[in-house]
Amino acid sequence: MADALSILEEDLTCLICCDVFTDPVTLKCSHSLCEKCLQRFWTTQDVPQCPVCRKECSHDEPTKSLAFRALCESFKNRKPSAVSGDVCPEHEEKFKLFCFVDKQPICVVCYTSKKHEDHKCSPVNEAAGNLKEDLKTQMDRLQATLGDLNEAHESCVERAELSKEHANMDENQIKEEFEKLHQFLRDEEEKQIRSLHKEMKLQDEKHQARMKELSAQISDLSERMAAVWQDIEAENITFLQNYSDTLKRLQHPSVANTTPELQEYQHYPIQTVIFTTWVKMQNLLEKRK
Repeated sequence: MADALSILEEDLTCLICCDVFTDPVTLKCSHSLCEKCLQRFWTTQDVPQCPVCRKECSHDEPTKSLAFRALCESFKNRKPSAVSGDVCPEHEEKFKLFCFVDKQPICVVCYTSKKHEDHKCSPVNEAAGNLKEDLKTQMDRLQATLGDLNEAHESCVERAELSKEHANMDENQIKEEFEKLHQFLRDEEEKQIRSLHKEMKLQDEKHQARMKELSAQISDLSERMAAVWQDIEAENITFLQNYSDTLKRLQHPSVANTTPELQEYQHYPIQTVIFTTWVKMQNLLEKRK
């Protein structure tokens, strides 16, 4: 049905305005046109001619057909009306042509205006068909490009996954090797701390012995001093009678020093330990090559 209407529309279309005839007239050459379109066309001609076959005509030649006019009006009433987007907003005429310069559909009035003078134009259906074919060709090229991009993307994804897998393997190996180094350092640390504790224990034993000896001397001296003060507080006769013993209490007996002489604390040779550990670690790494 739609195809039949399309064929009928071609037969009822004015070749000037590209629309269904309005008040159609027929020339002696049998070509039909809208009356206004024909009169407008003749105003641009010195000698009246048929716009289709260019045969000379006379101004009284066009004849009207009431039946033909009724057929055109009936077809217009049956044909679906154009949506607002199909109408030129400037001239309120239906878009019939496409301007390739401005890349937009235009009406017949636009086509005859100076704005589109010398512009390449084609009927809407013809232009749409050609442009769609051009776009399809471009779409085919873009589709090929899209395929290449998808292939490149898949390859990139595979490489990214492979790189991630290798990176995980390297990370695990790094952790494993550094764990060995950490364990080596922990062992060395424990060894050095044991050595330090052993040395500190010997020093502590010396300090304890010396403090015990000094405590005994302090206790003995304190007791004798207390006794002397007690004698001093006694009556004079009693004080004088005990004076000889008091003098003996003041005599501090020389006590032999049975503990070894204490030395000042010597800090642990940290830098030497670090250097020694570094040398051991270097030897360890040399063995792993």
